[in-house]
Amino acid sequence: MLSIVDVGRVAGLLEGEGHFGFYTGPRVQLQMTDRDVVQWFSDLFGVRCNGPYTDKRNDRRKPFWS
Repeated sequence: MLSIVDVGRVAGLLEGEGHFGFYTGPRVQLQMTDRDVVQWFSDLFGVRCNGPYTDKRNDRRKPFWS
């Protein structure tokens, strides 16, 4: 069960860093450079934290997790 504080954190993360889409079904994605935050989010919902990924077009960008 999510606490009201966790609900607020999740809402803020998804509003700022999230992506809502439809592939073979509804999809919610969080993508950012702070692995610990993405790991907390994935642990909360029981999903994987994938990465690090790099932008091959711009090597000055930080690695990111999804």
